[in-house]
Amino acid sequence: MIQWASVLIWWVMLEIIGIIALPLVTHLCKNLADKGYSVSKIFGLLLLTYFSWVFGTGFRYDRLVVYLALGMIGVLSLVIYRKNGLELHKDTMIKNEMLFTTAFLIFVMIRAYSPEIWWTAGEKFMDFGFIQAILRSTSFPPYDPWFAGEAMQYYYFGYLVVANMIQLSWVKPSVAFNLAVATMFALSINAAFGIGYNLTKRMRYGVVTTFLAVIMGNTLGFFQLVGSAFFPEILESFGASMSGNIWERIASFNYWSSSRIIPNTINEFPFFSFLHGDLHPHMISIAFQLLVIVLLLSVFKNEDRSLKALMPDLGVLSICVGFMYPLNSWEFPTYLLLTAMVLVFRQYRLSKIQDIKKAEVLLACAGVCALSWALYIPFHMRLHNGIGLVLQRTEIQHYLVIYALLLFLMYSYLIARVLPSVEIRWKWILSSILLLGAISFVLQFQLLVMLIPLTILSLISLLRERNSSMQFVSLLILVGALLSLFCEIFFIKDQLSVQYHRMNTVFKLGVQNWLFWSIAGGFSIYYFRDWFVPLKANTDKRRVLWTLVACSLILACSVYPVAATYGKSGRFKGDLTLDGARYVERYHGGEASAIQWMGQKEGAPIVLEAPGTSFQWSSRVAALTGLPTVIGWAGHEITWRRYPEPIVDRMVDVDTIYRTNNTEALRLLQKYDVKYIFIGSVERANYPAEGLVKFADHPESYNLVYENKDVQVYQVR
Repeated sequence: MIQWASVLIWWVMLEIIGIIALPLVTHLCKNLADKGYSVSKIFGLLLLTYFSWVFGTGFRYDRLVVYLALGMIGVLSLVIYRKNGLELHKDTMIKNEMLFTTAFLIFVMIRAYSPEIWWTAGEKFMDFGFIQAILRSTSFPPYDPWFAGEAMQYYYFGYLVVANMIQLSWVKPSVAFNLAVATMFALSINAAFGIGYNLTKRMRYGVVTTFLAVIMGNTLGFFQLVGSAFFPEILESFGASMSGNIWERIASFNYWSSSRIIPNTINEFPFFSFLHGDLHPHMISIAFQLLVIVLLLSVFKNEDRSLKALMPDLGVLSICVGFMYPLNSWEFPTYLLLTAMVLVFRQYRLSKIQDIKKAEVLLACAGVCALSWALYIPFHMRLHNGIGLVLQRTEIQHYLVIYALLLFLMYSYLIARVLPSVEIRWKWILSSILLLGAISFVLQFQLLVMLIPLTILSLISLLRERNSSMQFVSLLILVGALLSLFCEIFFIKDQLSVQYHRMNTVFKLGVQNWLFWSIAGGFSIYYFRDWFVPLKANTDKRRVLWTLVACSLILACSVYPVAATYGKSGRFKGDLTLDGARYVERYHGGEASAIQWMGQKEGAPIVLEAPGTSFQWSSRVAALTGLPTVIGWAGHEITWRRYPEPIVDRMVDVDTIYRTNNTEALRLLQKYDVKYIFIGSVERANYPAEGLVKFADHPESYNLVYENKDVQVYQVR
């Protein structure tokens, strides 16, 4: 059964957070049609996370501190409310609440069909372990549950968002995990709707933007569904071949393939991330990215020529932009760039070039950059990355499978806005395209022929437009094109092999790109809205062709969310539950009882278990309880900590403890301050019986504190 009481409590707490933050967000978004109501809950969660982190870094972290942080937000909102009041349309509130609650409940049901905090093909184990570790930590940075005695070397604010909700609602963590996934989906739906509505002032185009940004998939889903008969070569090239009739293909639809289109990279998009259900920073950050876009849109639409009047708003914006770094660091540079461009082009729109106060603009940009960094200094001292040149680039057919619809919509919009206003010399345009194609071929840089014209057209549109919504859309297109170009030239260095050197760069920047271009795509549909009405006999043939292509691509991208959800949810059959850890009782019964017993321990005593192998049933005690272990998933730890030597040393030491004589084992146990030794299926599979039996043979050193048919747990005396 679904834990409906937990669902209700969780939803009520989200509503309370949104209401408390409402006066603040409406003051910041006074230039928008919905006054920021669509992002009030996200904004409240951001402030709650920031204040609790400040308290946890400088003082302590616990449930009382989270309530105190919520109270602080309430006080700030009360001050703003008494000063400015609250101007909101009842219709806006009702429609936003209906949208959020409906999206939340739908995804609660989807998660209930596949709730497992699974260890394969994803990082739910890691995500859950980090959330549990934060709940057990008493200060920040939290400890790393897979590297006992050391702090997390990872951006953890997304996990803190979820941990704070658990603290406030008292919901069981393994249930809260799935409620949090549904929450991030619903928050993203609400925010995307708000962006579309604020750009067009039409509710229906808020819905269109929501579909493009959060719900639709790429075109590979369409090829999977019909490709066996019509496009077998395409399916085979993507490793997505399927057999059977159309109903059998829907039932066994492979939702995974659409996220692995460009070779040796990850190509996730929002709906895949939510459906896959990893409560990971890149997924949690989607809603917060949309929040920043809403705040930037409000700043952009402010018609006050003086930036000085915006300083208080820019201060709050700095908190939100800076939040990107400890949330999912990949977003921070992008949103700093977007913020600077918003400030520059806002002044460009409102003033003649000669009247722009360049010093004022530069000061505002520098101020946001400095403040967004300074507000999170304790976190910035810990993470560092380098940049390298890519060794391989994207082929154009792979890129089109992902972005075909959005590119079609954006090019249509830009051509309609730019080319009619300039003298068209088609010979010059054709020659330029041919020259660019030749350069692309010579440089083996296929996307140049697509991205350079997009960059030029969006820049021209940005400089020519005076309508704030249109100019903002052109800016999003431009930044998205620059992100794609960046991925074809540079990569952010990590510890992955040469073959996968740009995997994370394409992955993390690709999600940002999707959001920018889907918002632009939604506005493009609004711009061509009259073209979707029933066609008459005398309709322009170009318009007929455009409408057919647009509708075909929209339908192709609509296949994925339907078929993937049906397949991933097991045809909506089976027992419903939101408890992500319940499967452990079915498949690892004895270990489930032992892990549950371990999870009841107070504080954070260190437990010894076999070194972990990524994406395997290992490091399970630490992952499911948050208790620190000496070494968890080793591959992940190497990625986070950059150097393999400390990880290898710990793996060798743990192996030695389980294999060696008692004297050496005790020395190493003391070295890592281990309190409990866990012996279960993984340890028995990896170590000889004579190494494990020593714990029972030396009662003067070890006390058997738990035992069942599958597990023994010893306490080090």
